[in-house]
Amino acid sequence: MERNLALEVVRATEAAALAAARFIGKGDERMADRAACDAMRKTLNSVAMDGKIVIGEGKEGDAEFLYEGEIVGTGAGTEIDVALDAIEGPIICATGGPNALSCV
Repeated sequence: MERNLALEVVRATEAAALAAARFIGKGDERMADRAACDAMRKTLNSVAMDGKIVIGEGKEGDAEFLYEGEIVGTGAGTEIDVALDAIEGPIICATGGPNALSCV
């Protein structure tokens, strides 16, 4: 059975959003961001692709997770460049506001 790469990548945004949701309104934007990044990385690393992050949370050394140049995926499958933001609006999430989002 052939799998749809786009649908598998969408699961990474869903995982990031659900992980960050545990921190809605708790005032800790770093934990919301970390949870979203960890969940997104774990999900992306299960996808059959040879991915390289070209737009991420920051440059290698400046960002501790999902940095530009990081390799994601299983290494088998389509070679792709990945642009992502595990959580856009971690402060919004931490303060309980509306419209924080996750994107790939």
